Amino acid sequence: MKTKKELVTDAWIELFWKYWPRRTSIDQIVKKANVAKGTFYLYFKNKEDLYEYIIHNTFLYWEEVVAKLVNNIDNIKDRIINKMMLSLKFFEKDDIMRNILFWNEDYNLWKINKKYIEKLHIELLKPIFKNSKELDYDLILKIMWFYVNVINIRWQFKNEKEYEDFVLNFAWIIVNWIFSDYKEDVKNYKSI
Repeated sequence: MKTKKELVTDAWIELFWKYWPRRTSIDQIVKKANVAKGTFYLYFKNKEDLYEYIIHNTFLYWEEVVAKLVNNIDNIKDRIINKMMLSLKFFEKDDIMRNILFWNEDYNLWKINKKYIEKLHIELLKPIFKNSKELDYDLILKIMWFYVNVINIRWQFKNEKEYEDFVLNFAWIIVNWIFSDYKEDVKNYKSI
């Protein structure tokens, strides 16, 4: 049986798709959740607080899932490749997070914006890169976002196997580049 807080968050998500956050009222949320309006305010200050709660908890949940799946992998490159593949699966399944990721204006509301999401993502990345050489997390984050954008070209592949092979090979190339002496390569390339 769901808690009242879960009923409120589920109602918000359902109404989110129907009316978008700005047009969804707290009255609609509590009616849909079948709870008293005071119950809403027991858990959340306003709609912005509710939205932030949902996004933050989605990342926390994702962090737990990733940690369980990749932290036992000793090889750092394999750990990162697995994280990248899992990220694709996550964004393929979670419409709200995918739209936030791709900066759909209807999803970037209040405190939820690019900087907020990047901060959450960096916190998710740090445990994955533990015990590795000093890394530029901003660069890693940008590369991960770039990688996840492959979702937008999925339709170009003939079948699921071709897509899976591509994203795995692409992840492998990216990870090997991260651990290469790319700074020296870039410097040499600029001098050509």
